[in-house]
Amino acid sequence: MIIGVAGKMGAGKDTFAVYLGKKGFIHISLSDIIRQEAAARGIEPSCRNLQDLGNVLRREYGNGVLSKMAQKRIIPGKNYVVTSIRNVGEIEVLIQNKEFVLIAIDAPQTIRFARITARNYQTKTLPLSFKDFQKLEERELISPESSDQRLDKCAALAKRYC
Repeated sequence: MIIGVAGKMGAGKDTFAVYLGKKGFIHISLSDIIRQEAAARGIEPSCRNLQDLGNVLRREYGNGVLSKMAQKRIIPGKNYVVTSIRNVGEIEVLIQNKEFVLIAIDAPQTIRFARITARNYQTKTLPLSFKDFQKLEERELISPESSDQRLDKCAALAKRYC
């Protein structure tokens, strides 16, 4: 089984993945794949840089590129949770697996901001103010560019593929 998880920053995607890990699921984070690519390219892993790099990768290699990279890590017969799905193209790749389900996780914006500010600031991947957080989140929700983050569309699809 593959459980795909879409959700806004700080919603609880990784916490859910940790829970599933205790049940034997293997966690693959699309955000971690972007972080690895950023490191390979010498890009500082700030939140905005990671968003931009994800958009560039989708423009260069197609909207499903991150899921295709994740699929290379999937061993048939094992259970996986794939987190940080932010583009419909990523879902379109994963739904080709007959055992795929998609869920969306959310929490109030103030709670999500508190969660991410509690994380380690040394990573420089977190916004510094609530206003910065809101701007970063706005970029992820909906974009006219099909290669950009489109969390609202992903969350809507969760109702269909659950």
